[in-house]
Amino acid sequence: MTMLRIALPNKGRLAEETRELFNDAGLEVRARSERALTASLGGVFEGVFVRAQDIPELVADGAADVGVTGWDLINESGRDLQSLADLEFGRCRLAVAASEDSRISSISDLEAGCRVAKSFPRLGSKFFAGGVL
Repeated sequence: MTMLRIALPNKGRLAEETRELFNDAGLEVRARSERALTASLGGVFEGVFVRAQDIPELVADGAADVGVTGWDLINESGRDLQSLADLEFGRCRLAVAASEDSRISSISDLEAGCRVAKSFPRLGSKFFAGGVL
């Protein structure tokens, strides 16, 4: 029988909540050590621990069958992936910010052609182009 490989976040709040979810479902995450890269999940599934932002790529490339990561990271990846379930944890908020000493108090204060640094280039470009996120 082939094990289902599940890409799981390796650290942070999302990792903690994911482990709790799996434990509550009776799929105890049993890793050999705190720094293990893989773990057995109830003997039927194998967990692969990676950075949350790498999970969309691993799933899209077939290195993992499914993964648990954020909506923002899935959309930012630009990969053709399907969201199967909202696990209702790990909420994030994307924000537009300017320094306090700037004259910018709203999006409408941005001049045409201005440069914007973005942590999420795809989502940021879509937002500034008037697309819905």
